[in-house]
Amino acid sequence: MKYIGLIFFLLCGVASAAEYTLTSSPRGTEQEDRKVFEPIADYLSAKTGEKFRYIYPRDWLTFRKTLAKNPYDVYFSDSHFASFLAVYRDQIYIARLKEWLSFAVVVRSGDKIGTIAQLAGRQNCLALEPNLGTLLFMSSFANPARQPAVMVSPSSESSFGGVVGKRCSGAVIPYAAFDKMNKNNEAFALHMYDLVPSQAFTASKKLPPAVLEKVRTALLDATQPQIKGLLQTYASTGFAEVDPKDYETINTILAKDYILGSEIKKPKE
Repeated sequence: MKYIGLIFFLLCGVASAAEYTLTSSPRGTEQEDRKVFEPIADYLSAKTGEKFRYIYPRDWLTFRKTLAKNPYDVYFSDSHFASFLAVYRDQIYIARLKEWLSFAVVVRSGDKIGTIAQLAGRQNCLALEPNLGTLLFMSSFANPARQPAVMVSPSSESSFGGVVGKRCSGAVIPYAAFDKMNKNNEAFALHMYDLVPSQAFTASKKLPPAVLEKVRTALLDATQPQIKGLLQTYASTGFAEVDPKDYETINTILAKDYILGSEIKKPKE
């Protein structure tokens, strides 16, 4: 009889052990992303006493489908997807990278372009959607008959080179990168978008409050070696607590996304 009780106790212990899934916006190859996020999953497991397992999203299509159908328990995602998860999936912000993001619309020095509207109908070097800078730029053109032409650019360097090399009239580049490349003043910032907060961790409400707080505390400790790989990858100095209001300016930026856009409600005029 005592063996039956022991077996029952062990089975109950196994059944009650929680496992949570962690995923991320796709950034690199599977090997590169696993190298960054699997140590974080192990770190969160150690700090919470629960099991966290990293799931590689494969590509942007797969990533967006998970948001549309069955979100995982914890996401590390780009700003606009973190905002989507908080607003439309009722997830909770855990922590975000400390830095703010600044995007500039740049044109060649000497070109007679004075407004963003003048870039409609012209070739523009842009990162592939759903890049946030590209979405900010495209949201500047409300008239469907007056849209910019797009040349997909794989990097900020390529976008800058496209403008300077006269392959593109304009480009959207993170301002910090543009400032480093523009030492000879070959281009200038035609427009600066408002600052937006960086990538963030969000969590499903399936995480008990006590576990969520342990996760937040663990992530805010930037001295841990398991976190340093992520910080180096994203050129960040650490994590900060989140004020949800900071993300409100991009709550509807995915409105034209062919997978998620139908769920996004435009604010009333």
